[in-house]
Amino acid sequence: MKSLLLILLVVASLTKSFNVNAERIALVAAYQGELDAILDFIPDEQVEDVKIINGLRFTLATAYGKKLIIFKTNVSTVNAAMSTQLALSHFEVDALLFSGVAGGINPALEKGDIAIPKAWVYHAEGAYFNETSPDSDEYIIPERSRERLRDGNYGMHHPRAVSAIKSGLSKAIEKRSFDADPDLLAVAQIAVSNLQAEEPTALLNAKGLPATIKIGGTGVAGPVFMDNAQYREFVYSTWQADSLDMESTAVAHVCWSNNVPFIIIRSLSDLAGAQKGENEFTEFAAKAEKNAARVLASLLQEL
Repeated sequence: MKSLLLILLVVASLTKSFNVNAERIALVAAYQGELDAILDFIPDEQVEDVKIINGLRFTLATAYGKKLIIFKTNVSTVNAAMSTQLALSHFEVDALLFSGVAGGINPALEKGDIAIPKAWVYHAEGAYFNETSPDSDEYIIPERSRERLRDGNYGMHHPRAVSAIKSGLSKAIEKRSFDADPDLLAVAQIAVSNLQAEEPTALLNAKGLPATIKIGGTGVAGPVFMDNAQYREFVYSTWQADSLDMESTAVAHVCWSNNVPFIIIRSLSDLAGAQKGENEFTEFAAKAEKNAARVLASLLQEL
């Protein structure tokens, strides 16, 4: 009984720690399939208005008693950054929830499993250097570049931190990652626990087993569709990443710059090159879209 009381007290404190009276929550996806999956799980959605800005569609709506702005970024880090900043510049957004698919990097995760990372990293931000000689695995690295480099490199590609600035800073700082909001991560833990208890078979992975949902850890993003086993191993060994996609870190970066709390949910649609033969993205994307969106809907209800 004491243990149950302690759990209830912890849950209550976590739930209250987030601003549940947020005026407007953004629901975001990269492409139409991901967005449709989100909409499938909020059946009481009532559209208030639709705004078209620079060709992008922003739907103002209400669902579960909450005011929402719903939009897709389109694929790629550049599109994701541009679209997210456009939304935050034109609308009052108090929190951003992103749902979508990703390539699986962590060997312990299967297609259909879900990653909700704490930290988001640019895996392709870096520098390309010459070898010291044609057959060497040593590279000519200018002294000015050394302090920004991360440990490890993939051939000529040497990942490094990105310079970023936000309100309150007098100059840009080196950011190695952008962190999801801790309160949203805590509420996600509650939402996932409730979902797994109430509907244990609601989320299944490609093996037909209850999907693993990992909250915490690291996700990476970059401007490439990644389908290479060797580079996948490099990404995992360098960042112990769970997932890799083409938008998340850019969305996280923009939210950090604008002081907007965010959380990003990614279900694995493929293994980013670890499979035998052709990538299975088209085979499993629809299922992964639904798994991620189901978690987002549970989180939205819990707020």
